[in-house]
Amino acid sequence: MKIKIDFRRILVVVGGFIGIIVLPIAYNSSYNYPNTGIFNIDHPLKPIDPEVSEDLPHRQYKRLSDSLKRDRDTKNGRLNYTAVGSLGLGWLEFEHINHETYSNGEREYVLLLGWWKLKKENEFAHVPIYFVEKGQSYLRSSICGPNTSKNPEQEVRDCKEIDRKVPFRYDLRENRIAIPISENAHQVMQWVSYIYIVGILILVLYFVLLVFMNFLRDIAYGDPFSEKNVRRLRTIAINILILPVLELLINLLGRLVYAGYFTSDIILNTGIWRQFTKPVVLSVIFVALYFAFKKGKKLQDEIDLTV
Repeated sequence: MKIKIDFRRILVVVGGFIGIIVLPIAYNSSYNYPNTGIFNIDHPLKPIDPEVSEDLPHRQYKRLSDSLKRDRDTKNGRLNYTAVGSLGLGWLEFEHINHETYSNGEREYVLLLGWWKLKKENEFAHVPIYFVEKGQSYLRSSICGPNTSKNPEQEVRDCKEIDRKVPFRYDLRENRIAIPISENAHQVMQWVSYIYIVGILILVLYFVLLVFMNFLRDIAYGDPFSEKNVRRLRTIAINILILPVLELLINLLGRLVYAGYFTSDIILNTGIWRQFTKPVVLSVIFVALYFAFKKGKKLQDEIDLTV
């Protein structure tokens, strides 16, 4: 039995999914801040790491600052960026180093979800500071009182700093949440990622490049409006969108599966939408070509019948 695929329905379903599921999340991840703000921090906490005096000579200041930064990176853990990773779904290691001896400490495995990041407390405050002490993740953030300003274009709030335990790890280099997983889960995901990468290569090489080359060959042979060419344009348009949509689904699924690790501090990284631009534009171009060639095929068949 031949299965007929309604291309218009596929576009409506994909567009409806993005509109119903993703846009509300992106909307809730944003906040319109006033134009100006004053946030007074009462009784700030002790600095997370020792502060270096600015009165020191420049070389000594730089050396001590770099040393403290290395110590902090050691405490927070070092991500192994040479491990297998793909798109917004990462299968990377998170390795903690013992701070006192600088010897290899306990190795912790994490699942990286690149679509989720730390939320800014407000437009004028920094993103909450993530740090690790004795294996426990913390966020240093501010709790602010009500707005005392009478000017609607300005915020004035009194705030205090607090350190809160959080269940997740965080990749400060790439600004993405890291979910702790077991070693067995890590090994399984590595194999899944290998299969995933092979699938991407097959998708790109066969369903996009090879199909497109066959499309150009038929045009060169003087048969541009063949039934095969119409189907090829549809295939290319669909497959170009598969990768970003698949990445989106994986990150949304990760949000559901590991909901216990997602506190109110984590929001959807709306800046990631920029990577959708190129595949969406390419897909729209091939969709337009699909309908144009489909119309051309119909006109050609009518001409053939009248001859």
